[in-house]
Amino acid sequence: MRSMPKTGAALSLLRTVHSIWSAPLRSGRHGRSRRRRSCRCRWTAPPTSISIPKTTGGQPRRLPPPAGSDARTHRYMRILTDLDGLVCPATTSIRAAIAALNRNPHLFQVVVDDERRVLGTLTDGDVRRGLLRDIDLGDPVERIMHRDPVVGSVDQPDIRLPHLREMRDFLPLVDVRGHLAAVAVMAPDELGDVVALIMAGGRGARLGERTQTTPKPLLPVGGRPILDHLIGMLERAGVARMFVAVHYLADQIARFVDKRGSAGRIELLYEEAPLGTAGALGLLPDLGDARVLVLNGDLMTGLDFAAFTDFHDRNGFDATIGASEHVVELPYGVIHYDESGGFLKIDEKPSVRNLVSAGIYMLSPACRRLVARGESVDMPTLLGRAQSGGLSVGVFPIHEYWQDVGRPADLEGADRREREKSGGRV
Repeated sequence: MRSMPKTGAALSLLRTVHSIWSAPLRSGRHGRSRRRRSCRCRWTAPPTSISIPKTTGGQPRRLPPPAGSDARTHRYMRILTDLDGLVCPATTSIRAAIAALNRNPHLFQVVVDDERRVLGTLTDGDVRRGLLRDIDLGDPVERIMHRDPVVGSVDQPDIRLPHLREMRDFLPLVDVRGHLAAVAVMAPDELGDVVALIMAGGRGARLGERTQTTPKPLLPVGGRPILDHLIGMLERAGVARMFVAVHYLADQIARFVDKRGSAGRIELLYEEAPLGTAGALGLLPDLGDARVLVLNGDLMTGLDFAAFTDFHDRNGFDATIGASEHVVELPYGVIHYDESGGFLKIDEKPSVRNLVSAGIYMLSPACRRLVARGESVDMPTLLGRAQSGGLSVGVFPIHEYWQDVGRPADLEGADRREREKSGGRV
């Protein structure tokens, strides 16, 4: 009941893609420079403008970077001409649009009419802001879409680099009739400038005998330890440095991490006594301006960490709370009445929906430094401390799969789900 099971699949690698250059993005609100993905090509002369490259002999032509630039410090653009899965009509339900976003590595939809004229755009952020307004998922996307999108032309080479910076992640490209012909997208960033902290020191008392001799993060889900799932997700997101906070049966977790290895760097933080759900932040070394992605060690999720980070950065938050929808179906009719006790109506067995903390947080350096070394503090206390001190705290609705696995029934449900995903091959 606490999960929102949705699945996502990458689009075919055979999609026709052309790579071109955009100017580098400016540093973020806190002076951070985001890590760039490089494009492995040779470059010749600088361009004066950007248009869809012509092809020669069936091969796409890549445009060079700006003069004097370094290929390692720029994000490059890709032109998508196969728009299957990237467009939808305005009457599409928000629920169907969410499913399309989950299937798509590009977190947007271009909303078009019957003749493919651009009516608006819909992003992952638009959906999450709509969820915060308590929209009905059966409503059409025109309720939450951006109605005044910036578009470019595929027929005239007049798409200047400043416009690409303004559009941030993608730009619909139209022909002379105003019909959608292609979309320019930014190559995805890796999260190399984000440090992850997995809270893995808890006793796991709710799981009873299961954690008598095994720490909760090493309990199997789909034949793999929970901690293995979490590290794998972070590796795939491009997180290069991770910390794991340990206390209960710490030696077992240390042996697992040592044996598993990682594409990045994993370090253990030892809590001599339990420090609560946020105290391990005080054990971190000096990380400079790095943001810290905090994960509870007893959850499973399909969260897009890049979208989470982007939401945090664009809104300028010092702390962002990942929140999942929790639905409680009441087994009785709920009576509504006025102040004098007069009857109004009965809602028969209604569902009560709330956003609950998913145990996933993004914290700025200023927020992280509110925890003293060795201090025992829980995350709600830290967030309250941040807000009282004038720091900004935001909420990021998670529409992807999320499941807390700290109770036996939830652990078993997550295990069944992973086994079904693998077709029983565990």
